[in-house]
Amino acid sequence: MANYAAVQLFIYDVSDTDRPAVLNAIWDAGLSSGRTLGTPTTVDLGAPYSNHDAPLGTSTDLARALLEQAPSATFELWQDAFDEIGHYVGHVPRLGVLDTECDGQGRPVLRLDHMVTTLSGLPDGTTVASWLASADGPAHAISVLTRLRALNAQATQHLQIAPRTAAATGAAL
Repeated sequence: MANYAAVQLFIYDVSDTDRPAVLNAIWDAGLSSGRTLGTPTTVDLGAPYSNHDAPLGTSTDLARALLEQAPSATFELWQDAFDEIGHYVGHVPRLGVLDTECDGQGRPVLRLDHMVTTLSGLPDGTTVASWLASADGPAHAISVLTRLRALNAQATQHLQIAPRTAAATGAAL
């Protein structure tokens, strides 16, 4: 197993007061933007930030830093894990966080073995319908992903960068 893998980050929105914290998180994760040379000094909304040789776990640390120090930030990030499942985190203020596994292109995946474990661990009397509507259920994931997909489309149009395709922002089953 490799100890390093690529990390991708897209910031779609952030308050002016949280921008310095976002820049610090980008710096700490060793990310750079393809739109500027060197370490970014401003937050380029919608632009990809990446580190193609980040230590495994960078996505977890980066997500934690953004959520704790820049709670107004709307973002998605993921870390590839080469042959293994990667890690995806999407955050939309007021909608919440989606923290899940992903494939190498940052597409969230739903693994059957994890779904069985989750459903088996629900409290007695919990219905599938109530789980689907819960904060940990698929309806929450779809809400977060739908909003991030719309923001990515806007950023793509504004920045004239290659879009994350609908397939890349939708969950793979």
